Amino acid sequence: MNMQLAINWEDNDKVINHIAQHLKRSRITLVVGAGISKDFKLPDWGALLDALWSGDTPPEGYDTLPAKKQATILFSKKFNSSQENLKKAVKHALYKNAKTNFIELHENLLLSSIASLVMSSSRGSASNVINFNYDNLLEIYLSYFGFTCDSVSNPVTWESNKDVKIYHPHGFLPFNDKNDSSEIVLDTSSFNEVANSNWESKLFTLMSSTFSVFIGVSGDDDHLEQYLERCKKEHIAIKENLPYWGVWFTTKKLDNAVSMLWKEQKILPFKLDSYDDLPDTLFKICQQAAQISK
Repeated sequence: MNMQLAINWEDNDKVINHIAQHLKRSRITLVVGAGISKDFKLPDWGALLDALWSGDTPPEGYDTLPAKKQATILFSKKFNSSQENLKKAVKHALYKNAKTNFIELHENLLLSSIASLVMSSSRGSASNVINFNYDNLLEIYLSYFGFTCDSVSNPVTWESNKDVKIYHPHGFLPFNDKNDSSEIVLDTSSFNEVANSNWESKLFTLMSSTFSVFIGVSGDDDHLEQYLERCKKEHIAIKENLPYWGVWFTTKKLDNAVSMLWKEQKILPFKLDSYDDLPDTLFKICQQAAQISK
């Protein structure tokens, strides 16, 4: 019998050991979203759109629209569909109140624990990160420790020998840096474009051959959804008759509707009593992988 099939998936310690086994083999992909940036005063989606209106009034009926439709109206009415104007405004709103100095970054346990997974080690590392945020806080943090990062905002690019590769499929607007991506994904049209671009093959190839760990991700992103749908059928773990190909950290109850949807995608919801418990869980994964390596 495949021992992985015999795992008690309701036992968090057993799940931590399973993830550590993948980390030991350096076959983990981190998938991160807005949840990892909130402690640094970066705006969430709603606050970002509000900031981008900046004194102008949205048209009647705007509040009834889904988020991406709101962004479509914003992009057209406020920025005349100009990516350059949009990027400039988004970057200003993004970092206006952001905490980006080393002390504040270093004191954040979640960022530290994510970095511990990413940093090179004989116990393995998660050297590929898919970041659906525009910011480069993780890159800034890693650079303080002398790690080199390849921030990828174009799916067609040269390979590099840097320590960590961080993919930014929705665009990249780094703090205190002029290396912005040519476009960012915000409205309906840009979401559709990126979903049907070279990102599709790039990210699917990565996710379908590694164990994915989802942190700070809600799961309501249409772009991410297409990978979840495809991986639940074509991931190597599924082909080997394993029940899950990834784990999603959450504070929601396991019988919550959102948790059930993640489970339908063959991704295990890992229940935390509090999101404050997540750093300790990630550190345990690293420590367990180190024990396996002895």
